[in-house]
Amino acid sequence: MGNRAAKGGAFERWFCKALSLWWSQDLAAPRDDLFWRTSTSGARATVRARRGLATAGHCGDVCATDAAGAPLTRLVTIELKRGYNGSTVADLLDRPPGAAAQTYERWFSQAEAARAAAEAFSWLLIVRRDRREPLAFLPLELAKALAPVGNYRRCRPCMFLDAAASADRDGEGAEVLGLQLASFFSTMRPAAVRALADERFGKPARGRKRA
Repeated sequence: MGNRAAKGGAFERWFCKALSLWWSQDLAAPRDDLFWRTSTSGARATVRARRGLATAGHCGDVCATDAAGAPLTRLVTIELKRGYNGSTVADLLDRPPGAAAQTYERWFSQAEAARAAAEAFSWLLIVRRDRREPLAFLPLELAKALAPVGNYRRCRPCMFLDAAASADRDGEGAEVLGLQLASFFSTMRPAAVRALADERFGKPARGRKRA
């Protein structure tokens, strides 16, 4: 358990830096410090949510540490998973009838629960197994909302999942797009994400340069 925690912590730090550099690529200057791990990886927000209390910006595993990053964490909650080498998305396809919810289904449900607690538009799930490329999973609804500028159909390889046992906001199965994280960063332009955040939640008073 300790080894997994250590790997998870290192991966979270790496991801927050990579996310910051991606998000700031069209700002005045690149930044690697816009995002960091949430308090106890979101556990504090989860506990407070059970008591009916909100914890602004601390649902999921990643929070904005600068106003410039706030539009992203307002739009989506982000969950990070490291390791779990015995679980793959193929488990959703070949599980026998009556089997318990598979690991990825539980993760999708967890991501949706964090989204609901944060009252965000959508969610991202980032997964990295040992000696494998990190993957990004996101609801197809989010991918389509970003498609006019970031065309996910150009990403190869990618997959489309119908995770029937994972509840979405309507209590139905979640349609999910899966692709390599590198493809997400190269395809989904931050300007498009900011525009969607502005459309959904209004423009921030400051903290970003207009694209």
